[in-house]
Amino acid sequence: MRVRVFSQHGQGRVDVPALAQSAARFFGTALEASAPDGVRMALASGAFVRCSVTARAATEADLDDARAAEQRGRAGGMAALAARCPWVWELDGAGASDDALWTLAAIAASVALGPVLPEDGATLVGVRGARERAEQAARR
Repeated sequence: MRVRVFSQHGQGRVDVPALAQSAARFFGTALEASAPDGVRMALASGAFVRCSVTARAATEADLDDARAAEQRGRAGGMAALAARCPWVWELDGAGASDDALWTLAAIAASVALGPVLPEDGATLVGVRGARERAEQAARR
């Protein structure tokens, strides 16, 4: 699964130290850089997962996707928030569980100060919405 997090932070790069600080402080999760383009995250179960995290400039296509997702999900105002974000952080959880990727998305949104766009484009969510999706995925 992949998600995009719109970012007001980072100047074209992912701020892994800020992610690690937010993960520890607000999510009770350990997070560390594992490669130039990835992070390693400790889950509540004690298991570790790796996720790819890359940053790039937001494109008009990203903003179009955000506007469409806002309409589909009735996520009023979230596309306007995305429009204030010059960067997109792409999270790829290939091999990671959905709850791990959604937890990372919540952590990233808390640092990036922008909405999360899931791969299916169903809606835009903030930190709380990403956290709820992580909890739902963990129950499955």
